[in-house]
Amino acid sequence: MANPNSPTALRRALVQHCKNKDPHAVQEILARLDTAVNPDNHAAFVRAVDSGSWECAKLLLPVCDLTNHTFMGKALKTAALNNDLAMAQHLVNAFPKVLSNAGNDFNEVLRVLARANHAQMVSVLLPAIDRDRRNLEPLNHAADLGHLSVLKVLLKDLPPTVSVSEVLRNAAYSGHAICVEALLPLTGATARAAALTFACKNQRQEAFDVLYTQVHPDLVEAYMNEHHVHHTDRRLFDERLAQEAQKRALHKAVASSANASPQGMDTPRRKM
Repeated sequence: MANPNSPTALRRALVQHCKNKDPHAVQEILARLDTAVNPDNHAAFVRAVDSGSWECAKLLLPVCDLTNHTFMGKALKTAALNNDLAMAQHLVNAFPKVLSNAGNDFNEVLRVLARANHAQMVSVLLPAIDRDRRNLEPLNHAADLGHLSVLKVLLKDLPPTVSVSEVLRNAAYSGHAICVEALLPLTGATARAAALTFACKNQRQEAFDVLYTQVHPDLVEAYMNEHHVHHTDRRLFDERLAQEAQKRALHKAVASSANASPQGMDTPRRKM
């Protein structure tokens, strides 16, 4: 028969008490266990985080290896994916550098949060994540789904050397004009011409309208020709060019008509 007082049995009970959010029971179990740091206590800590009980998690901190970034990263990922803002903030405040060596898994977490439009959680996590370890995936997902609040949070802390041209193309192709507008100040003319082309390809009128005012038509024409864009994929652009040509022709005709005198208007009639 298994000994209910063995370390294995006690730690199994510890996990259950953390799941039940019972700090008093957790304290009682810890009093019967060795107080030394032990990786076997990590499962209970993650369970406490998963259940949203900071009280239980705090009790376990002295017996967990807090220098283990993999373990701490897992705990914070659990809170993040649960969108438990309070728990995530507790962990970030207690261990501000917990993610600096946790690997690239947090790009996946940010990606999931971006898709779920959890801007507040993204804001909580970003200060703890090494900027050099981030990639564009979370930004791409926010732009693709039109999650402007998440996009703005991610852009605030973006290293200045990172190009968001790809993100702008995704926003344009998906037709999210508000995201296109947010990205425009961070992109150049070529990136805008490319994004306008993507908006054309997917018939995204609003995104096209925003971009058309921000890039010269000649540059768009050159980009489309260089990339051999099929005529069916550039319909919005060609229609806009035709409309503008018609306007110019009409304006010219009106101006010419206004400047021309009617025949015989300035010639005085002969007296009979």
